[in-house]
Amino acid sequence: MDFANNTTVNILDNDNWSSSLLVKDEKGNLTYLKNKAPQIKLGPESQIDVVSEGDLAPRDASFISLPNIYGSSSDKAELVFHPHDKQELDFFAKNVPLDDSKKYSIEKIVARIIAKQELDFDEKNAKLFTNILYNFFRSRKSAAIVRELLSKNVSLKNKPLAGENLDTILSVIKVIKNKIDLAGGLVVNQAELALKQETSVKLEIPTIKIEETNNNQKSAQDEIKDMLKGALPKVEAKIIETTVEDKSKIKDKQGVQPAAGFSIPAGSKELDKKPIVSNPKTDIVASNKILEIKLDSPEEKIDISLPKVSRPGISQTPRRSMSDVFTPAKEDASFLSRATLMGPVQELQSFDLIAFRRLGNTAEERVQKVFDRINLLEQDSYTKKAQGIAAWRESGVYKLYLKLGADSMIAGRQVADYIADKANKNEDTLSVAEFSAISDLNKQLRF
Repeated sequence: MDFANNTTVNILDNDNWSSSLLVKDEKGNLTYLKNKAPQIKLGPESQIDVVSEGDLAPRDASFISLPNIYGSSSDKAELVFHPHDKQELDFFAKNVPLDDSKKYSIEKIVARIIAKQELDFDEKNAKLFTNILYNFFRSRKSAAIVRELLSKNVSLKNKPLAGENLDTILSVIKVIKNKIDLAGGLVVNQAELALKQETSVKLEIPTIKIEETNNNQKSAQDEIKDMLKGALPKVEAKIIETTVEDKSKIKDKQGVQPAAGFSIPAGSKELDKKPIVSNPKTDIVASNKILEIKLDSPEEKIDISLPKVSRPGISQTPRRSMSDVFTPAKEDASFLSRATLMGPVQELQSFDLIAFRRLGNTAEERVQKVFDRINLLEQDSYTKKAQGIAAWRESGVYKLYLKLGADSMIAGRQVADYIADKANKNEDTLSVAEFSAISDLNKQLRF
């Protein structure tokens, strides 16, 4: 667009582009270059010198011109960045170490496990099951993480894999991994080996034998049940004998109890008999059997209570008046001490400060014994170990540890200073060594 002549000009035409250029003169006015250019005179300081092309650098030892690089995409480039790199590459190529370790196929191991455990997986779950076990055998995943992955991702007949099947599978694969590690072997995937056929070494993949004894391992509960099965008939027979003997002894002893001030003849047979000391457990069960006999046969009830005998020489207490009579308060059954049996999980939950300090002389010994108790539960199952960790975190010692840490943070003080103040006030508190040892134990109990 030519604004001066109000005409449209094609900018592609020759010499038309310069007509629209504007220049500013010495007074600051803008004019077209084509009108002003003939009047512009360049001063001596504005002369532009022409740069001449210099000569090429001389050839000497410090400067060597590079030849032109020509090539095509089919040419093989050598990745050599140093004169000695080529020699080192050739040396390592000739001395490549060979892998002589035993190879075990993950497909065959998984097939044996599925056949032994009678696991009816579909194609998708079988592939997930294989990949999870492969990561375990290659030490990429721990047993605890494998258990969680199997329970969440793998399903058997539209149901999550859990319970005894999961515990059995974990125990089997742990035994297999230990055998492979002792033999110095390596678990490989046949699909990955098919893609890596560049090496000329043929891998012989032997199969590992899965012993059926792993599946027949009995837990502690099953062993106790088997022991009780053989022991219960004998105990019942002893109970029946003791109940019959107790009945006869009670009948004989009912009229023999002497009162105070009376003596029994020296030739009495009752004194010649030796006292019979019975097992507390059989006594308890025997008393239960007596009650059962009473319920079944009401006609043969035996009054076990001893006859009341008034003892001379003891003055009876005077009767109280009506104003002094009051109803005795009933004792709460919850405060009565009962002998209860505790398992290893309940024992961890019942640890208070006194019981915790009885475990050892130092804080490290006490914490180590707690850690050993939790690890023993893992031999039964991982569920037991998780229950043991949860029980430890419900114990009085652990709650005291949390309280000390929270209170010290709220008060904005060091834990050591806060514990020292608690000790000076004779309050129940952990020592600094015990607090640090429990903190280290928490790091080891993380899955």
